[in-house]
Amino acid sequence: MSLFSPEMGLRSPLGREIFIDEIDFIVVPGLAFDRNGGRLGRGGGFYDRFLKKTDLRAEKIGAAFIEQIQPVLPMDINDALVDKVVTD
Repeated sequence: MSLFSPEMGLRSPLGREIFIDEIDFIVVPGLAFDRNGGRLGRGGGFYDRFLKKTDLRAEKIGAAFIEQIQPVLPMDINDALVDKVVTD
């Protein structure tokens, strides 16, 4: 059984609430990453807002194919960086 999150259109597993200080690491998706931790998302800003929470201590890890790594991506004040990028 799962819950449906209407605001994001995502299904989530049922279970207990996870508090932000219990999160050890986050696998962060992206369309592209650069070597400085920059990330190109899909434009909704959901991950950027979550990753910039001041009480979040989790390591932020981007997962990408090597073809998704770019020398530099355009960034602005609202964009959150990842700590590391893991590739194939």
